[in-house]
Amino acid sequence: MAAQGQPTGCVRMTFGVWTPPLDWQHNGHPDAIAHVAARLRAVRDSVYAGAASAQGRDEMQWLESRGTRQLLVSPAWWPAGVLVTFDAASRGDTLDGDAIALVADGARAAPRARARVIRRPCNG
Repeated sequence: MAAQGQPTGCVRMTFGVWTPPLDWQHNGHPDAIAHVAARLRAVRDSVYAGAASAQGRDEMQWLESRGTRQLLVSPAWWPAGVLVTFDAASRGDTLDGDAIALVADGARAAPRARARVIRRPCNG
């Protein structure tokens, strides 16, 4: 995925311990996580089918505003989305930051964890 000067290649992500722990139902999501993930993937597949610019569907979006770089991902294990906001000093191929799992129930504390994203060329 490359949009207006954003990173190309592959990324590898790791997350620390989530506080509070990730709990799909507890955070107000009404449907089973597997059903939501399948629906979101079907929508992405239909939207990006045949689009040369999609490069394998956009399951992540790089954002930058006022010098703050963020990454929004929609993993199958948390399809509501995880937003990673990178530390100001984090530059280059290894980016460290804070992740927040988006939740349906705003009255609940959103799970948070430290995150590391490593950008590298894709193999093959």
